[in-house]
Amino acid sequence: MSLSPDQKTAIHAAISARYAKVAACPGRGFKYPTGAAGLAGLGYGPELLTDVPGQAMEYFCGVGNPFSLGRIEPGQTVLDVGCGAGADTLVAAGLAGESGLVVGLDPSADMLARARGALSAAGRGRVFFLRADAEDIPLASSSVDVILSNGAMNLVVDKDRALAGMWRVLRPGGALRLADQTLIREPSACPRDPAETWFR
Repeated sequence: MSLSPDQKTAIHAAISARYAKVAACPGRGFKYPTGAAGLAGLGYGPELLTDVPGQAMEYFCGVGNPFSLGRIEPGQTVLDVGCGAGADTLVAAGLAGESGLVVGLDPSADMLARARGALSAAGRGRVFFLRADAEDIPLASSSVDVILSNGAMNLVVDKDRALAGMWRVLRPGGALRLADQTLIREPSACPRDPAETWFR
């Protein structure tokens, strides 16, 4: 689908408004389990959630378990694209350990406020949250060992640009672990305003 600049702006605004509501009322508007029930259903075992505060789990709205796709080793640098309230970021921080570095990236100021509150409760060092879009990742080239993303790429407007940015920041031999929703049938030949249909 080719989008005009105005349509892209409208989609970004719709995403921002949606996640402001999620930050105020967790689980609202989703067609699948979220929060602790979502984590359990997706196979996040207790060993992964040991250091994740309840307030981060409460706001979890991922669609899969990127940690099932491979290990994060102590000392690795991890980027969580579309980190939301930070549950996956804090899981990664527990796995990377004190010698690792974990960065959570999200465009929603409201969700990042939740993430920073959870980080304070967790008491973890070397974890940072940045407000930025997946299309403009503000990290140096070849600086990341593992990129995680859980239910965020389907929301990105310019996916080619986002993936190119992920490729740029990954170190040689790095891993990209995505969990997301996919389109299983052709969209309507005459779609409504994309900003209204982006989440369906």
